[in-house]
Amino acid sequence: RLWCAIRTLEPTFRIPLVLFDTEGLPYEQIARIEGIPVGTVRSRLSRARQRLGELFAASEHAGTFSSEVPSSEMSLAK
Repeated sequence: RLWCAIRTLEPTFRIPLVLFDTEGLPYEQIARIEGIPVGTVRSRLSRARQRLGELFAASEHAGTFSSEVPSSEMSLAK
């Protein structure tokens, strides 16, 4: 469900989220990669997490996300 939700985020928010939470990169390195200030990285991470929370809250009522992660993405989830 998480990867399905992450894929719905705009790249502006998805990329910093994946780089920080999945790849473990520090804010400074993400800022260099994206060509943005560190403060922008922090705000995009915050907004990405907020949007994911909203998506999950909405999905509880609408059942919009599958409860299974596609097998092609299992290696990413590990």
